[in-house]
Amino acid sequence: MGSILSAVYLAYDALSSLYTSYSRLTSCLALSPGIPVSNPTLSFWTVPPSRISKENSGACHSDDLEGTRLLAGFNTSDEGSHDPDNAPKLPSYADVVIIGSGITGTSVARALLMSGKPLRILMLDARDACDGATGRNGGHITPPTYLEWSQLKARVGLETACQVVRFRLQHIEDLLEVAREEDALRKASSSTEEDATMNDSLKLLTNSPIFLLNSPNLLTNSPSLLTNSQCRRTDSYDVFFDEGLFKASCAKLEEYLADNDDLEEKVKARYRVVGKEECVESLHLEPKVAGAIRIPGGAMFPYRFVTGILERLLDDYADSFSLFTHTPCTAICQLSSGTGYVVDTPNGRIRTSHVVHATNAHASHLLECLRERIVPLRATMSQQELWVGGGEPGAEGGHGGKPPATPEWFGTRAFTLYPSASTVQFDYLTQQLAGDGASATSKLDSDQATSASVAISKATASTAPTIRKSLTAYPPPRGELMLGGGFLHHTAALDGNGVLDNADLGCADDSGVDIGTAAYVSGALGAYFRKSSGIKDRVNVEVWTGIIGISADFMPWVGRVPAELAERSTSELPTASESETATKNTLVDSDNKAPNARALLAPSGEWVAAGFSGEGMVHAWICARALARMILQEETDDNLKEATDDPAKLLPDDLPEPFLFTQERWKKASLDGMMAALAE
Repeated sequence: MGSILSAVYLAYDALSSLYTSYSRLTSCLALSPGIPVSNPTLSFWTVPPSRISKENSGACHSDDLEGTRLLAGFNTSDEGSHDPDNAPKLPSYADVVIIGSGITGTSVARALLMSGKPLRILMLDARDACDGATGRNGGHITPPTYLEWSQLKARVGLETACQVVRFRLQHIEDLLEVAREEDALRKASSSTEEDATMNDSLKLLTNSPIFLLNSPNLLTNSPSLLTNSQCRRTDSYDVFFDEGLFKASCAKLEEYLADNDDLEEKVKARYRVVGKEECVESLHLEPKVAGAIRIPGGAMFPYRFVTGILERLLDDYADSFSLFTHTPCTAICQLSSGTGYVVDTPNGRIRTSHVVHATNAHASHLLECLRERIVPLRATMSQQELWVGGGEPGAEGGHGGKPPATPEWFGTRAFTLYPSASTVQFDYLTQQLAGDGASATSKLDSDQATSASVAISKATASTAPTIRKSLTAYPPPRGELMLGGGFLHHTAALDGNGVLDNADLGCADDSGVDIGTAAYVSGALGAYFRKSSGIKDRVNVEVWTGIIGISADFMPWVGRVPAELAERSTSELPTASESETATKNTLVDSDNKAPNARALLAPSGEWVAAGFSGEGMVHAWICARALARMILQEETDDNLKEATDDPAKLLPDDLPEPFLFTQERWKKASLDGMMAALAE
């Protein structure tokens, strides 16, 4: 979560030492992570929920689903729902099925839908939309660069190491640009709506509690994604409390900058060594601090960023894109014809040409070949509302009011804090912006948003999309501090045999919180920052957990899953007739000349983008976009004119080669290989 493993090599070494034997470690990591649990801890990021949080939910009552079924945009059939009274009906076919609705799945869906090709895309999620790691992380966009530079350079070579670092840095600008693009697209789409349709939509909401807010312009003045997501650049700092580690880190920075002399000047300028005195006076850190290093970084409200994009995609591509929440994929088998797959869910089966695994730590549940290649790790996050400069909290209750004296730096800084001589132990902190109470995002509270969702479900198919485009509203930020970490500070415990164990390594269950870790993160801020800094009383602390996926070779896994490794059983489910397949596979244009969708894509297959090692915010978006380009088979070589499934030929220009999923890499990236690399 966030920058949870910026020194991931050393982290693995420390993790292995927590176990009494190598065999015990391998036994733990070889287990399936399973399907995400149905009762996760409540993440601060997800409250209040997006209006599409339970889109087409198999867990909803039928009355609540009346409208969302109409909004799905698919021609449904009786096939695909084992309980038609209480579950929406799945389409029988989709060109691409995406498993997972976090930042990875959303990036894939966006790229596919915006390609202009006539595709039908179905997204599945076992829980609410974006309730996995993306909706539970730290909100960091902090690219690991100099601290692991020497190891990275030794493993992949100087040229490729530079490419990897630039790939990570690019996420800061790309995510900002995506937010701006989304706002422009939404504005352009909204401007084409007919007034009569809007008026009909408004009538449906006349009696809704939403209008008790006395905000007649709410539907036409919804906030932007850039505002809602708080996507922004930050002054990010690696803070060291051990003198030796600080000096060693400064030396690593010097080597990194020397090797990357061709970095843009504006990027290089973001790096700066910060001395002890400045740390204490300007950053308000405890006097025991040794020093800090400023680095490029950013921050955002990840849940609102992702769900905001999904909202627009569902609105603008209602005839070709559908999201089904609380609908886990339970099995995948290959059609005996070899031309596609059958995806099983509790609500029915879907035939598809392509399956995208965008489930990160849970990817190895359906892809057994990734066991021991992507390892789940439970991480802990907290939200802490602190009051600044005196004043009395609670002007509007436990979460209410604006801090009486808001420093100008609120929301502009992020920290990775190293309290010991090891980079394995660290915590990470971001801060939300300080809202002024006048933002348009303050117009709806959670109950009112729910009432609006009910109004949507009662709308007709012709008017509902207009309403959906206009109902995005959230409370304003209050400068909340988002602190994560505690890993290896208090995760060790004795099992029944008195053997040292770790509750988080190999754990894919985010329904609970380690008490010791929760206590640590709840009290750590006071040890890092000066008592006179103005941070006074902790009003509210919320703690939750999320599951991250650690890659055995420290690189994301992106690309086509080799069929030999997927090892799918075959299904004898009969395929449709050629004419029926053509109808279901394509959106026919006005001239009835649209080509078959399968001819527009790479050969049928399974695809994955996962194993971001806690650094999803600086890997996932572009990795997923590159994956979509592989599926679309966009040419990256002028000489590539024929369909191919050769991984090397499908490698997009902006994806580092070490990220590509190949059999050769798979063989090398075993747990044995990982331990051998650490021993070097």
